[in-house]
Amino acid sequence: MSRWNTILLDWARVLHDVSWRYAARALQDVVGFEDKARMQDAFFPALLERERGAMEADVFWSAVVKSYEMEPAPTTIQAFVEAYQQVAGGSFPEMLALLRELRQTRPEWTLAILSNGAPEVMEVAERSEERTLVDHAFYSCLMKIRKPKPEAFLHVTEALNTTPEQTFFIDDQLKNVEAARALGMTAFHFQGIEDIQRLRNSLLPHRRG
Repeated sequence: MSRWNTILLDWARVLHDVSWRYAARALQDVVGFEDKARMQDAFFPALLERERGAMEADVFWSAVVKSYEMEPAPTTIQAFVEAYQQVAGGSFPEMLALLRELRQTRPEWTLAILSNGAPEVMEVAERSEERTLVDHAFYSCLMKIRKPKPEAFLHVTEALNTTPEQTFFIDDQLKNVEAARALGMTAFHFQGIEDIQRLRNSLLPHRRG
C-alpha cells in the first residue's frame, strides 16, 4: 500500500511549457521590438507581489506599460496582458499521459496543482488540459502566499485533509523541493521532460517500463 494519498504538482515547467521568450515575442507586436531581459525588468520585482495577491491589476499593469514609455490606456494594458499570457506555451504531452495513467492506476490518489502565479497566468492554467485531469488547483494569488513559504504547502494539506508525510510533491525549483522536504513531504526535483521516466518509476514502482 502506498504511503501517499496526494500528488501535488507545480504547473509551470512541470505540467506546462512556460518561457519568457514566448511572451517577449508576443509583446513585440505591441512595443515594436523583442527583448526578453527588458520585459523581465519591467515585470520584476512587482510581479512577485502580484503573484501573492498583494498588488491590484491596475497598479501593476499601469507601471509595466509606463516602463515602456507608453500611456496605460485600457486597450494598451489589455494588449500587454494578452502578450504576457503567451508566456505559457503548451501542455507537456508526456505529463498529460502520466496524469492519465495515475488516474487509471491510482484512482484513490488526489491529484492537485500548487502554483506560484499571477491571476493572468492562473486564467491560462485553469483553461489548460492538465487542469481537467487533476482534482484541485491552488494558486499563490488566491492563497496570498508563495512557495517556498511553509504556509503555502500547509494550506494545501489542510484543505485536502492530508499530511505532508502523505504527499508527493513535484517542482522544477530546488528551493521549493527543499522546503517541501523540510515539512516531511516526498519531493521530486523535476528538471525537464527527460526526468519523466524517473518520475514515473518513483510514483509507480511496480509498473516500470
